[in-house]
Amino acid sequence: MNNRDKAWVEHKDKPLLAHVIERIAPQVDDIIISRNHIDLRDKTLPYRCVSDGNLNFNGPLAGIASCLEHVTTAVTLVVPCDTPSLPTNLVSAFQEFLITGDLVIAHDGNREQPLIMMAKTDTLANIQAYLNSGKRSVRGWLQTTPYQVARFTGAPTAFENINDESQLK
Repeated sequence: MNNRDKAWVEHKDKPLLAHVIERIAPQVDDIIISRNHIDLRDKTLPYRCVSDGNLNFNGPLAGIASCLEHVTTAVTLVVPCDTPSLPTNLVSAFQEFLITGDLVIAHDGNREQPLIMMAKTDTLANIQAYLNSGKRSVRGWLQTTPYQVARFTGAPTAFENINDESQLK
């Protein structure tokens, strides 16, 4: 995206972040937005924006870890800001997996989507130790944490990440 802040990149006449919020807001009790750095536009949102406090862009796990101290729920949903078509039944589909496990990630029918996950909040606490060891990979962290996979086969574009300007409409 030519170093533009993806959250605020326009897609179908509104920022990517707005699409994601519209999809998940009806499914959750609270929204906390992880930001590498706080943008003035973030202050217009009715949600808490938390900076990961690191200008080195240590990746999404650093953002998740920074948000954890603000989470007050027993279960946490994590989604990226560049997936504007998330399923409207994401949370309910994930919840059944948390009956027998502590962490579930999405599978779009072709591959796992490790940044679309729901976990018992306590399970996410080990992210900081993983980061402290010098590692940053979401997939690497998942290898240290048992998880289940929720398969979403009827919506192939529901988990499409907008990573290139050619995908913007």
